[in-house]
Amino acid sequence: MRLVAVACFSLTVLTAPVHGASPHAGADPWEAAARAATGAVDAARARGNQADLAEALARRAETLQRLGHRQQALADLEEAARLADAPGVPASLRAPLAGALGQAYHLAGRSTDASAALQRALDLARGAGLARVEAAVQNDRGAMLAGDGDQAAALAAYAEAARLARLAGDTMLQAEALLNGARLRVRAGRRDEAAGDAREALDLLAALPESRERAFHTAAAADVLRRAAGSDPRRRDTAAQALEAAAAMAARLGDARAAAYAAGYRAEVALDAGDLETAARYNQRAVFAAQQAGSPETLFQWQWQAARVADRAGRTDDALAAYRRALDALARIKSDYAAELWAGRQSFRDEIGAAYFGLTDLLLRRAASGDAQARREALREAQSVLERFKTVELEDYFRDDCVARYLARARPVERTAPRTAVVYPVPLPDRLDLLVSIGDDIRLFSVPVGEERLRAETQALRRLLEKRTTFQYLSHARRLHDWLVRPLEPALAEAGVAATVFVPEQPLRSVPL
Repeated sequence: MRLVAVACFSLTVLTAPVHGASPHAGADPWEAAARAATGAVDAARARGNQADLAEALARRAETLQRLGHRQQALADLEEAARLADAPGVPASLRAPLAGALGQAYHLAGRSTDASAALQRALDLARGAGLARVEAAVQNDRGAMLAGDGDQAAALAAYAEAARLARLAGDTMLQAEALLNGARLRVRAGRRDEAAGDAREALDLLAALPESRERAFHTAAAADVLRRAAGSDPRRRDTAAQALEAAAAMAARLGDARAAAYAAGYRAEVALDAGDLETAARYNQRAVFAAQQAGSPETLFQWQWQAARVADRAGRTDDALAAYRRALDALARIKSDYAAELWAGRQSFRDEIGAAYFGLTDLLLRRAASGDAQARREALREAQSVLERFKTVELEDYFRDDCVARYLARARPVERTAPRTAVVYPVPLPDRLDLLVSIGDDIRLFSVPVGEERLRAETQALRRLLEKRTTFQYLSHARRLHDWLVRPLEPALAEAGVAATVFVPEQPLRSVPL
């Protein structure tokens, strides 16, 4: 599961707070803050003061970022940056604005613009002696460099951000920088270093007054510590205690989003220990809090986890329902989510594909044991899920959601030419399922070959096909034929199929079918 992103650039480096942002009971604090920020923007426009308007737009952009509305936030920041270029606007406003704009460009995948904006922010901050702003910009540079794959430079930027934040007395920002470095070290397998940074971040956060940011970052730091725990139960216990504290704090503050992450990460601690009952209980709290927050991204994460917990517990109906709800939530935020992953050079397919294949696996298992009508419905739904995933893959490859609009006008796959079969090989850990659509008929064939064995055989074929003067590839080709084609031959012959269309999944795409 993707970790909750630690906010890199916070416009709290600006001076005045957002007035009227205190939420009423049951409201999402960030939604309330966004409404208050919009009021401040309208008031600043009415006054006609460019510096005030730039600051109000920047504050609204921060709340929009927190809510996942990244394109709207970027538009606000671009307008604010233009206004801040007016004569007489102090560097104390221009520098953090340039930094926030750099972060927004990074999240939008505009790396050249991001680099230029962050460098401008650094120059302005250094020139004006703004250590706190410089620390925030270095934190953002770390995220950009990590996305570019330069781990050493990213860690150096995070370390410099933590140092500058400590000198400036910004404990929250120091903890954020430490936490970002810890997350990067976890991905690199440097668990002990990551655990040390996460513990230091937790200690720093514990000394701060209660706030939404403290609850949110405490949950994130505890999850990093859990991921770095390995076989160390003490780290896992410390993470669980920190998550309980974050959840209690979020409840006192009425912050449903932070509460969702604290409960969801606490469920993961229980999953690591194999305690499915406790995991299900905490995950239910996470889903409820995400629904209260009205956050599709948060809801997607915890519905997806709810599906995995239910599946491991053997509750197939609950797992199917949770998978469907997760993908429905994902559909509402797919563009912004994909943009954030692309900015970090991460594949949307690699990060999210397991959600689609988890649902497909469950549907195929159900089809194998149901009556004729239930079997057909499950197979058609599985086919639909696979087609949705193919659309996601194309969008990911082209970095453009216009693919979805084109495919929406395309002919459904079941309406192919007469005497044509469409075959979906579905590699799964314990088997290879072959979903075959022939006109209105749809069938399932299963071969007891796991994904790893299929991958090894396909790679061997690919390697030997390049030895053009030998026939060494034939044994591997015959084996793949036995798995992919021979089980279908009687059904294809019975239906009078003249053309077979394969829709290959990895790793079969690397060889000519």
